[in-house]
Amino acid sequence: MSVYKRGGVYWYDFWFRGIRYRESTGLTNKTAATHAGAIRIAVLAEGRAGIVHRGTTPQFEDFVKNEFMPWSEKQHEAHPRTHTYYRVSSKPLVAFLGKLPLDGISTAHVEKFKMRRAEQVSPASTNRNLAAFRYMMNFAYRQGHLARNPVKGVAFLDEGPGFMRVVSHEEEKRYVDKARPLLRDVTTLILETEMRPQQEKRPGSPQKSPQSEMHKNSAAAEVVFN
Repeated sequence: MSVYKRGGVYWYDFWFRGIRYRESTGLTNKTAATHAGAIRIAVLAEGRAGIVHRGTTPQFEDFVKNEFMPWSEKQHEAHPRTHTYYRVSSKPLVAFLGKLPLDGISTAHVEKFKMRRAEQVSPASTNRNLAAFRYMMNFAYRQGHLARNPVKGVAFLDEGPGFMRVVSHEEEKRYVDKARPLLRDVTTLILETEMRPQQEKRPGSPQKSPQSEMHKNSAAAEVVFN
């Protein structure tokens, strides 16, 4: 086992049962980090020897299908969209980590998933997958499958402005020329004052704002710019 410092904290690196474990201890003291690594090895060895009273750790894909999803469906019965969120988020996770045993998933695996997923989708979508992953592994921890959650401590991506695109002056003019009177007035207000959409709601009209009207008429913008 090797112990090294990265990002201000110590990491350990070792192989066990053909799987590489390279994880952050979150500690700044090398002696304490070495001790944490030794404990991690001991926990894995105890599990291998059957000292810990729990069944064989399932593969991640089996855990998701047979344990987490049935539990999530029941747990979020009153909020089915929440269950759908976890079901959808599990697909890229299973595709990347499905064949690994739960206790074989390390922080390094999580970081690799984060980088791979960020090449496929936006930072916001990647972060939603990581949040779902952390929730799943917390459940695995409560079920006795894990000694620690490998997602804990993994930094989420900076989401930035997302897929925002700044329209050109030509596009502004084309839209204003063809927009309905109300939309034209609101657009002119935004362009000339740099007011944010959330600030467009007029005093005394809390139930309906020009912005809501703009959402309902979003097709008009598509006609202009297509």
